[in-house]
Amino acid sequence: MIEKVDMYHNTIRGVPESQLSELKFLRVLNLRRNQISSFPIELCSLPLQVLNLSNNKLSSLPIEIGLLTSLQDLDLSSNELSYLPNSMGEMISLKDLNLRRNRLEVLPDELSKVKLVRLDFSYNKVSVIPPAYRLITSISVLELAHNPLTSPPAQVCTKGKLHIFKYLSASAHEQEKV
Repeated sequence: MIEKVDMYHNTIRGVPESQLSELKFLRVLNLRRNQISSFPIELCSLPLQVLNLSNNKLSSLPIEIGLLTSLQDLDLSSNELSYLPNSMGEMISLKDLNLRRNRLEVLPDELSKVKLVRLDFSYNKVSVIPPAYRLITSISVLELAHNPLTSPPAQVCTKGKLHIFKYLSASAHEQEKV
């Protein structure tokens, strides 16, 4: 019964789908620093708690990623992701989400449903933090450096999490008026 697989720093281009379905007890999967360009949908049916796909060549994620409801730690840093599926809001156990160094321009509102403790979307192209993110009250680490943020503005972001969340609450209130 295999619970952990570590295939760090190889030249893996894809994961054999037929073999994945046999890993019914897999909790930890490390595929960091490989050449993977498409997310294996079969991963979404496993009881994963930790998944590291950082430093690969992923350009998109399947809608099925929302089925990973046991996943607590997801590292997708240093890929080529330009968007995130809304279904990520269904990942109810997710605590740590690393999206650092991708090509993201927009963050889905649905992520506000997840009780994240750590969110890193630094080094992306995000200009607006969705006002819905004020609902992520469980967050203790928010990394957002090196984004062309206009909302909240830089002078708010430099004051820290409390000021960012106040700004997001005010923005949500203004949107509700319209």
